[in-house]
Parts: sequence; C-alpha cells; structure tokens
Amino acid sequence: MKEFIYDFTIKDEYILNNFGNYIALDIETTGFSREKNSIISICTCEIKENAKISILFAEDLKDEIDILNNFNLNEKKIITYNGDSFDIPFINKRKKIYNIQLDNAINFDLYKYILNYKYLLNLDNYKQKTIEEYLNLERSEFISGGEIVKKHREYLISKDSSLIEEMVIHNRDDVLGLVQSLKIVEELNDKLTLKVNSDIFNIDKIKMVNNYLIVKGSTSIADSILFNLFNYELTIENNLFTIKVETQKALYDNINYCNFILKKNFFNIENKSNIPSPEEILILSVNEILYDNVYNLIFSILKNTFD
Repeated sequence: MKEFIYDFTIKDEYILNNFGNYIALDIETTGFSREKNSIISICTCEIKENAKISILFAEDLKDEIDILNNFNLNEKKIITYNGDSFDIPFINKRKKIYNIQLDNAINFDLYKYILNYKYLLNLDNYKQKTIEEYLNLERSEFISGGEIVKKHREYLISKDSSLIEEMVIHNRDDVLGLVQSLKIVEELNDKLTLKVNSDIFNIDKIKMVNNYLIVKGSTSIADSILFNLFNYELTIENNLFTIKVETQKALYDNINYCNFILKKNFFNIENKSNIPSPEEILILSVNEILYDNVYNLIFSILKNTFD
C-alpha cells in the first residue's frame, strides 16, 4: 500500500463556513461488484482552508485489506457524490468480508441533493463531470472508471509507476472537483430563497399532487398563520410553511400535458419561462416543474399576503 498526500488550499468562504470539517470521499474500484471486485484507492480531504488530500493506493490486490484497516471515518461527517449508492456500501461490504469494524459516518450525498432540485438546473444529466462543467470548473483530463480499471490491470502486470500516477491523479481530481462542486449548493439555496419585506422563505420541496401545486419550506416567521382563500391556501406553523394551489390540467401539445392557473385569479404574475403559452394563463409544469413560473407565483402570493 502506498499513501500520497497533496496540499490543497480552499478559499471559498461559503464552502468553509457550511462544510468545514466535513471529509470529502471518493473511491476507485476494479468494478461494480462489492463481492467480486476490490478497492484500488480511497481518497479523502478534510475541508478546511489549508487542506490535505490523502490517497491510499493498492499496489497489489492484497493491499486492499491494508487500505481498509487504515481507513476509519466512524462518526465523521463526510461528503460524497453518489456515495449512498456506491462508495459507502462498497467500503462496508469489503470491510465485512475482512471482518473489519464498519464505519458509521454521516454522509451528505451531493448527487442526491442535486437530484431533488433538477428543475432548477435542467441539465442533460447529473454526473459529477456535468456539474463541474456547469460551474466552469476546469480539469486537465477526465478519465472514465472503465479506463481506470484497464490502467490498474496493466499496472498489476507491468508495475509501471507512471500508471500509478495517472490513477492517483484521477482520484485526487475527483475529490478536488467534489469539494469545488459544493458551490452548487450555494447557487441552489439562492434560487430557493424568497425575501418578502423582512421575512425569509426557503423553499424545500415543490411537487404536483392530484393537480395541486404544493410548495413546502422553512420561514423566519414564528407565528401560526392560516390563509384559506378560493385560489390558494397558506399555512405557517413552527417556522414551516406550506402553500397549496389548485391548478388545471390540459394537453400542452399532441403529447405533453401541462398544469396551469388563470392569471386573473392571482396578482401581477407573468410568464418567466421560455415556454410559449396563451396570455391569460400561467403554465407551472410541462411534465416537469417550471421553476421560474412557480417562483414568480409563490413570491406574488407571499407578497400579497404579507405586504
């Protein structure tokens, strides 16, 4: 087993203030099977200004047990990208095979977090590479997992040290990209925050249920409030709010349905999306939520209620 250490300076105040002392984690493996494949390397980085990236690398397949014995994140707060589905179950299964005590880490899975708010981004896919490109983060080269497996096989035969460097740098860059991609949380939070006078509303969930638009979140308002009008319902309790709006549903085109409201029933709302629609209606979803229009509607409701 070899260990590689790289210095890394984190200057972004949002990342330091909101994720300080979390540990970013990424693993490379010889395949997807937790039973048949093994860990090539584990990369970690504790998030602080003067950070260090640590990589434990298996020079031989038998080194996996040494890596796992030297890896302990029990009771730590970690950050992964799809780690709930891959990295953490893979590590725990391999530890179980070797009868090594399992970690009980608290994981923030950035991939799962982003999927909750796909309607804010509307990307073709939500791979880490795509998020990095969206944030204009630059990498010298992206290498696929399949290429890493091929390089590792080649290394086991040739013992060419240059192949180790390529694999380790890829693992390092995955963690660097993961840490820097945490900026997406700040961007999403900004998009999900409404300010009405001195009151703050943070949207947590938006969904369409039985043709009702339901928006839930937290608010700075501590009072218990209920508004039940003909066109919407607003409740606030324990600093949590729910807005429920009845919508109408119709075919948008020959294939897709949309949910919409009549503008005349609300207050100075306009179409903020790039979806063409009749002037008298506001479309809130066409298969997926149209966030800009929903935001505009919710802001109008809150402003009319609390102004």
